[in-house]
This record gives sequence, C-alpha cells and structure tokens, in this order.
Amino acid sequence: MREHKRRGADLIKILPSGGIASTGDDPRQQLMTNEEMQVAVATAHSLGMKVAAHIYPAAAIENAVRAGVDSVEHGSFATAATFALMKARGTYLVPTLTVYEIFYEAARDHPELLTPGTAPKELANDLLPKKNLPLAIRSGVKIAYGTDIGEGDRAMEFGLLTSNGMKPIDAVFAATRNAADLIGVSDRIGSVQAGHYADLVAVAGDPLRDPDQFEHVTFVMKGGVVYRRNGKPVAQ
Repeated sequence: MREHKRRGADLIKILPSGGIASTGDDPRQQLMTNEEMQVAVATAHSLGMKVAAHIYPAAAIENAVRAGVDSVEHGSFATAATFALMKARGTYLVPTLTVYEIFYEAARDHPELLTPGTAPKELANDLLPKKNLPLAIRSGVKIAYGTDIGEGDRAMEFGLLTSNGMKPIDAVFAATRNAADLIGVSDRIGSVQAGHYADLVAVAGDPLRDPDQFEHVTFVMKGGVVYRRNGKPVAQ
C-alpha cells in the first residue's frame, strides 16, 4: 500500500468478498478478516488515501463499513439494516448497475464469452442490484455514480438509475456533487461555482424529463477549453 502511495495512488480498492465475474469465487463469502480490513483502512487513511470496497454480502458490507471504508462498490446483497449502517457512518454506495446489465445480457445470450463458471452466477445475481436500489434510496444512504466498466457506455448508468427509482436530479447529483465528495475533491470539481475547474457538459434537451439526453452530449468543456460544440469536435 505504501508503495502504491509512492507511485502516486490516492485510492486503494480492497476485495473483502468473492466476486461474480471471477472464476472460483463465491460472491456471498467474506474473504478478508475484519482485522485485515481495519488495518488496510487505517493504513490507507493514514497515508491520505480513500478506500473503496468491492463487496457483495450484507454481513461483509457491514463489517467493512465498521472498518471505515469510504465506499461500497456493488453491494448487491445489502439489506435495510446494511443501508442504515452505511447512512449512519456516511459510507457511499456506488451501485454500478451498468456492469450488471452488460454481464447479465452476456451470460444470457453469449455465456461462452465469460470466464469459466461465471455465467450461472451472473444470471442468479445480476438483477438483484436493480431491486435493491429503491431500498437504498429510501434509506437515505449517499450514492455516487460509477459503472465498473473500462471502455463502453458510461452514460448508461443514468437511465438505469432513473428507471429503478432514482429521481433524475439525484442521478445528476450522484455523478457530480456526490462523486466529487466521495473522492475528496469537492473544492475543485462537482459543482459550477467560482474557483472550480470549468469542466462542463451540455445536452440539447431537458435530461430531468428525458434521461436519454445523457446519451447525446452536444457540448464539452474541460478546464475552460471547449472540445465539442453542437455535437461536433472543436479543433484545438
């Protein structure tokens, strides 16, 4: 961890439970001990780094939250009690509905593309986060936008969030204000105000009425420089 810090890392991701898309893992099993999580979090925080936990089962999530992780990535099997604890501790949920959508469709239509033994896990578990999102929203837990994909459609998450119970304005906050708060840079990004980087995107319609607008960004400004206007790249 200290070596990662020396190399410039500002966040550590731990894996306290098994995974769904990984061969041989049980996503309902806690893999790190409570003591290991506590030491990892304490060490990362002492170095000024945030800690994200890739984690699924309720009991393991609760143990990770008590250990002080900053965010729960996925959190598929969380319960009302889990979300209540997360809210009390100020722990963020990053639902990552996009990756579930993509992998569920792959497991259903092209299981041969997935790593051995993972398609049944995807089919059994990937619909649960959608069902759990309304519970998370009602609990008042803080939610930040994240997709857990590399290359691909990072705007898909807006539609998945809003079609599963989140108000469009809250989806915008999840991707801006909340995400900036989670990674500790609210003083620079996440809102439009003096002293912040001029990083802006715009769409032609009203995304609060039509979340699909997020799929069609027509204007992009980064650091005050316009890179896309009227849907077309701007020569630099």
